[in-house]
Amino acid sequence: MESDIQYSQYTDFSALEKNQLILALQEMLRIFNVLNDKLNAVKKAKEKVAKGREKAAEIERYFTKTQKMICFAAGVIMFVMGLMDEHINFLGAICLGFLLTTFSVALFINLLNQAFTPKSNKALADQYRKKYVIPAQEEQKELEAELAIYLQSEEISWAKNALHEKYLDLNVINQLLEYLNSGRADSLKEALNLYEEVAHRERMETMQASILTAAQQTATESAVAAQAALRSAAANEAAAAEARKISQATNAAAEEGKLEEQAMLQQPQALWQHKTFTKWQTEDNL
Repeated sequence: MESDIQYSQYTDFSALEKNQLILALQEMLRIFNVLNDKLNAVKKAKEKVAKGREKAAEIERYFTKTQKMICFAAGVIMFVMGLMDEHINFLGAICLGFLLTTFSVALFINLLNQAFTPKSNKALADQYRKKYVIPAQEEQKELEAELAIYLQSEEISWAKNALHEKYLDLNVINQLLEYLNSGRADSLKEALNLYEEVAHRERMETMQASILTAAQQTATESAVAAQAALRSAAANEAAAAEARKISQATNAAAEEGKLEEQAMLQQPQALWQHKTFTKWQTEDNL
């Protein structure tokens, strides 16, 4: 799609009338869309080449069904040999078979690849490269050359110098066009000021949301800590109450022991007084 405007007439955006400014911004939007399409095409071409190379390498390393059967048979043989050994149980046979199978697989892969790869796999991989990888590489080079030429074009030069690099973005240009088309702005300055105002408000809202989230998280952590402190205080109070009970029981037991001791000390004296009284009473009767 070719441009409908003369770039030399749209060099100073601040001096353009509203309709001219809208046309200029639409042209910038078209240029950046073309640039993005070319960048995406180069990116896809590179991915296509990388996948083609991986596929070719996979073909070259391809493990044939015959190789797989040989390795599987080797593993079964190793497993049966392990079972035949009276010193090895079933689990030991499985472990031995696994280890020996792994070793045999590695050995057979090396030997069989040396035997078969030069004649079959490598030839198939080369055919794949010629059919898919090389054309993809040529396509990538062509797209990269087109991109390099476009980056040096008059369109890109004009677009780079039309606005400050801060606003050379598809989303920003779309937003400026929305302000102009909806009547919220009538000039580039008004549109840029409105964009900055909205962007600043969004940044503040994002910052406030982050602060609120952090405050809520802190409050939650504080509440959890407070609950833990309350549980700890309750546990300490319960332990203190239990300690008081034990102390009271100990004191009661000690007091009871003292009373018993006093009773034991007073018992001989009472017995002596009883005997003396009895003796006096007997003498008086006589």
